Amino acid sequence: MKEIKLLSDYLHEDVSVTAINDKVFEGTIESYGYELEGEELYDKAQPYIEVYDKKTGLLTVIFEDEIKDIEIL
Repeated sequence: MKEIKLLSDYLHEDVSVTAINDKVFEGTIESYGYELEGEELYDKAQPYIEVYDKKTGLLTVIFEDEIKDIEIL
């Protein structure tokens, strides 16, 4: 796996995101953030991106550990 930049670096970019299940999402990264469960500390938060998929018209949340590759289109 090649090194992925900070997820925030891709904000509003047109990208192709390949998930670990080889599902590909092509679209624009609308937002990024951190999933916190209950009272967990910020450093244990799971980073994620929200991709607006141009094919389906859906916003999809993809967690950082589910991302295999991101390419800017």
